[in-house]
Amino acid sequence: MPIDFPRELVDEIIGLLAGDSNSLKACSMVDRGWVPRSRLHLFESWKFVLLSKNIRGFHEILQSPYGCSFLPLIRSVKATRHYWNHNDRYFDDIAADLRLLPVHTLELKLNGVVNAGNVNTLFCEGFAAAFPQITRLVLTCSFEGHSAPLIDMICLSPALQELHICPEISGFRSQMAKPLASAVPPQGLCILHLGGVYTADPILEWLYQFNHLPNVKSLMLPWRHGIRQPAEPIVNAAFQQLGYSLHHLSLPDCWIDVDLSPLRSIRTLIIRGGSGKETGDQQARAEVEAYLTSARFPRLRKVDFV
Repeated sequence: MPIDFPRELVDEIIGLLAGDSNSLKACSMVDRGWVPRSRLHLFESWKFVLLSKNIRGFHEILQSPYGCSFLPLIRSVKATRHYWNHNDRYFDDIAADLRLLPVHTLELKLNGVVNAGNVNTLFCEGFAAAFPQITRLVLTCSFEGHSAPLIDMICLSPALQELHICPEISGFRSQMAKPLASAVPPQGLCILHLGGVYTADPILEWLYQFNHLPNVKSLMLPWRHGIRQPAEPIVNAAFQQLGYSLHHLSLPDCWIDVDLSPLRSIRTLIIRGGSGKETGDQQARAEVEAYLTSARFPRLRKVDFV
């Protein structure tokens, strides 16, 4: 005899299991009526992975006249592209369909040689332009050759709030292309994790020119090849513009003259070691702590050496 639970109780049970994917899968098999709610929670934390080996199959699903019931539930996409793979073209073929999905997070890894013939396809058209609604972009790149319009690509997502450039992007050896005059920063962009050595300065310069840095609340700066050296001029200029807006800062200890004094509203400071002088050294810590007084930084609550 089937058991008919009140809808409110079903929602409560599934809600309590929202973080347990195995339990959610089990709930979806209890009763057909439990499926939509279970799927909704499952897809909130699940990443839809697109690779060269499965992209053709996904393309066929999208072209099927029978449709696919889970597509409207996809919230996060993790894609890896290899320009040399014969299936890579399917990424661009499905772009129009992807634009209709409510995706809010994109993790994209690009591998390839950039040239005048493919630069727009890789960065400004097709798959790259298929996610206008995302609020979070995690980008990892390994490419060389023609200058890449990375900033123009970022602007294809006007709702973007978080930008993460992973350290592996240091494989990028050519210059970034100068952004178009119309490349206005996404208005809500407020979290920057710039792990790429070759991309941090151009991105900071771009945001500085548009006076967007006062909107940034959290900033992570990259390593400089592990060498202690003066900070780039744009970093100190950026700190001047960040002023009272920045709350969280993570930076390497390899910059010896970075001026933190404009950051009066800083609340969390993370200093990352590895430049040759260990941040665990008591003398180094004492020097930093002596500088970080409450008079200079009245809102500072936490300092971590990692």
